[in-house]
Amino acid sequence: MSDKAKQSKQPNQQNEGNTPNDETNIDSNSAKINPPAADTVEPPKRNVKAIISLVLSIGSLFISFFEFFIGIPMAIIALVSGILSLREIKTTQEVGRKMAIAGIIISILSILTPFLLAALVFYLYMNIGG
Repeated sequence: MSDKAKQSKQPNQQNEGNTPNDETNIDSNSAKINPPAADTVEPPKRNVKAIISLVLSIGSLFISFFEFFIGIPMAIIALVSGILSLREIKTTQEVGRKMAIAGIIISILSILTPFLLAALVFYLYMNIGG
């Protein structure tokens, strides 16, 4: 017998295992290898430092009106975390750039607020009360 005849009479040993000819393996493995597209889509990640920057800066803005000894350090932490988050967002392509910028702006206002209030009080004292 020729080699071709031997191969046709013998069961195909090359198709054992995970090959396209074995339909059960295709169905069971295709779900593992290629999951549906709806399951693979993930929402973009938000940068945690940007969220921290925004929350701390808003908190420090309110606190700096009354206790600037607490508000200014909070604003400095918010400013630093906002700057670090902008750098991190450039490399990781995360969401949160606008939050980081808002945190930086509000934290700068929080740092300046006590000084502006002190200057206003001094001006009013010198012109009206003094």
